[in-house]
Amino acid sequence: MTFRIILAIFILSTFSNCKSVHLRKDTATDQLNNMQSGVMFIRLPTNEAKIAKLKTMGRSDLAKKESAQMAQFHTDILKTFEKHFTFCPVYYYYSDKSVDVKNGNFDGNLFDAKLNNVSSLSFSDKQKFYAEFGYVHQEELTVEKNGQPVKVAGIGGKKAFVIRTHEGLQPLRPFPYTINYYYKGDGTLTKPVQKINDDLFKATSDLKRRKLRRKRREKT
Repeated sequence: MTFRIILAIFILSTFSNCKSVHLRKDTATDQLNNMQSGVMFIRLPTNEAKIAKLKTMGRSDLAKKESAQMAQFHTDILKTFEKHFTFCPVYYYYSDKSVDVKNGNFDGNLFDAKLNNVSSLSFSDKQKFYAEFGYVHQEELTVEKNGQPVKVAGIGGKKAFVIRTHEGLQPLRPFPYTINYYYKGDGTLTKPVQKINDDLFKATSDLKRRKLRRKRREKT
């Protein structure tokens, strides 16, 4: 293989990689702008299956303890996000109402931090982001279905707070869509929520500056 051929392959590969990076950052910019002008729905786990199993086993004491811990967790989530998250409006739903909320059936299923019912919202699908205290994946495998990407598997899952798009996918980096947390009771969610809020604002600001720099270069 001659030097010229090797050089041509290197140039094409570099150009392709740069184009891919630009496309990813452009997509992340759109996703951040959509979220900031949109809304985030947080899924609250209920652990109904575990509680029901404990009751079946005759461990009503443990079932009551689990229910109380979940109720406290929910209270802390609502209180912390209301006080420390300002990037976009936030609403909540219980895990057993996931299908209804994702289908736009909000009345009786969606509520705000004061537990007020939310019957309707006017946001496009792209402006709707779904979050949970669940698992984030190092990589997601998707397939195309009816012209939309659909997640079929996740690789390298770990416990974290994670934000997803309306398609159920993790946004593209540098969108800061996840943060580690260790819930140990009242007040322990403050730092993680503050950090992801700050990270979202910083990423938005950084990508806006990047867009301006690109525009200036195009004019010269």
